[in-house]
Amino acid sequence: MSENMNILAFDTTLNKTYIALQKGDVVDERVIESDERNYHSAYLISAIKDIMQKNNLKLQELDLIAVNNGPGSFTGIRVGVTVAKTLSKELGVNVLGVSSLDILQKTYEISANVDNVSVKPDVVTDARKEMFYFKPSAFPAGLQKTNAENEDIVLVPYSDIHNRITQSTVVCDASSFLKLKAAFESANKPEINLINFEEDNINLAISLLNIAKKIVKEAGKDTFQGAAGDLSWYTLNPRYIQPPPIHKK
Repeated sequence: MSENMNILAFDTTLNKTYIALQKGDVVDERVIESDERNYHSAYLISAIKDIMQKNNLKLQELDLIAVNNGPGSFTGIRVGVTVAKTLSKELGVNVLGVSSLDILQKTYEISANVDNVSVKPDVVTDARKEMFYFKPSAFPAGLQKTNAENEDIVLVPYSDIHNRITQSTVVCDASSFLKLKAAFESANKPEINLINFEEDNINLAISLLNIAKKIVKEAGKDTFQGAAGDLSWYTLNPRYIQPPPIHKK
C-alpha cells in the first residue's frame, strides 16, 4: 500500500517551494524561500536532487510524483507542472496533480473525533481582477463551478465572498487577508476566524503527500485508476483557471 511506496511531492505554486519525500515509511522534507537573486521555484531541480541523494534514492525508484498544479503563481504552476510531467514521461512514473486549495484545506482541517469526521475550512485565495478563488468545505447545490472538468473551485467576486462563506474558519493567502477582513466586517461577520497560511511555518508538501497517499490507498494496491483516474504524464494539466495578466511593454 501507499505506506511502503516511494513518493515525491512538491509545490512551487504558492509562496515558497515545498518538497516532501516518502521513502518507505520515512518522510523527509524541504522548504525553500525566494531570495534577492531568484524566485523560489528556480531551486526546484537542485532541491529534488539534494533530497533524493540524502535519502539514497534514485528517481527511477519513485512510485508516484505528486505536484500542486494550481491555481496560484503562473510561473510557479508552469515550473512545477513541467518538471512533474517531464520526470513522469522520462521515468515512466505515475504523476498526480492536486489543487492548491485542496492542499490548504487538508492542511487546516480539524478532526472532530466523531465517527472519523473532519471539519474542513473554507479556502479563499486572490485571483486578481476583483475575483477570489473559492473552495467551500462542502459544495452547496446550485453553486456554479468553473468550466474546468471535475473542478471544485469557483471564481467569486470580491463583493460577494461574504455570501459564500459557510464555515467559521477561512484559510487565505496574504493578499486576500485584508480584503476578506474588510468584507466580513462590513457584512457584520466579525466572528469569522481568518488564517493567513503565509504566516505559518508549515510545509504544505506534507499535506500534498498525504492527499496522494489517500488517493492511492483508495484506488487499490495494484491499480492507479478509480479515484485518481489516469495518472499518466499527458493527463496532468495546470489549473490556471483565471487567465494570467497581460503585461504591455
